[in-house]
Amino acid sequence: MRQYLNHLLQDIAAAWRPDPLPQSPEPEDHIAEVERYLHDEPAISLGQHCGLKEEAFPPAERLTPEQQESVVEALEQTYFSYGISLAIPEALPPALKYRFFVEALARKCFVSDWGMTTIEYCTYNVDLCPFGVKHCTCMDDWQEEVEAIRRKPPEEWTEIEQLEDCWMTVLIQYDECRAAWENENSPNKRFVRQLLRDIAEARKLFHGAGGSMMLERPEMEEQGAAYRLFFEWIGLEDVQFPQEDNLSETEVELLGFALLRLYGKELIAIPLMALSATERYRQLVKHFTTPMRKIGEMQFLISRKGLDFFRFPDLLEGI
Repeated sequence: MRQYLNHLLQDIAAAWRPDPLPQSPEPEDHIAEVERYLHDEPAISLGQHCGLKEEAFPPAERLTPEQQESVVEALEQTYFSYGISLAIPEALPPALKYRFFVEALARKCFVSDWGMTTIEYCTYNVDLCPFGVKHCTCMDDWQEEVEAIRRKPPEEWTEIEQLEDCWMTVLIQYDECRAAWENENSPNKRFVRQLLRDIAEARKLFHGAGGSMMLERPEMEEQGAAYRLFFEWIGLEDVQFPQEDNLSETEVELLGFALLRLYGKELIAIPLMALSATERYRQLVKHFTTPMRKIGEMQFLISRKGLDFFRFPDLLEGI
């Protein structure tokens, strides 16, 4: 690995932007570039700009923290030569920072001829925070609210307060599970990582558009309506969920948490968190592989002919 890492660092250094342009553009050139930045969607990824491929980088767990930091430092310098910086917290651990710097290669971005642009990750929404609860810069107020709830006797909690407490637990345990998985050797690593990305992209699309799901009532049924799987509706037709027997215990738990976060902060999270990690994953996979009807930008009706997700008549009895 040391020899491979040396070659990789050489490739990163060789990817510096050639022949940078003068720092003082003509006014008309500067105006044209600003217009392009404001109105044109970037078509080229950072990796295409600099000639580096994400698959050339080993998984974080195969590198020591020092090696992770050396790759991050090299990438940071190369990105800077293209006028690109990453908006991520300084306090991220090396493995997490390494993941963001490598994944940035797949991000389509605007490369300025004269200035700097930033790849943003923060959504100003704790539920969508890619850094995790521990490193989220937006959650202080919410954490104070949950701590105030937890100081009350549990029998006095309202349903909403129960949900707030549950959801904080979901996010914390997801972070802990993700950290444990990053340090775990597994033959499924690449597949699970891509699946987590797909789920994260779906969560961004779904919640970013104020998405909602509800069980279809008889009066809502529409003759001849189109029913498709959720991931097909949002353009991720290739998403597949492995059987829990083909995953490690950590991967089952991690994917279950990821799907629960995709579903969103709803009261159903409370009974779902009372299930075992395996049963939680199994039920959520059933849910997201049950045909549903799209009735708005990100509004869906779940077919009653599929899974009656909201009842769990046998599983949740007595909870």
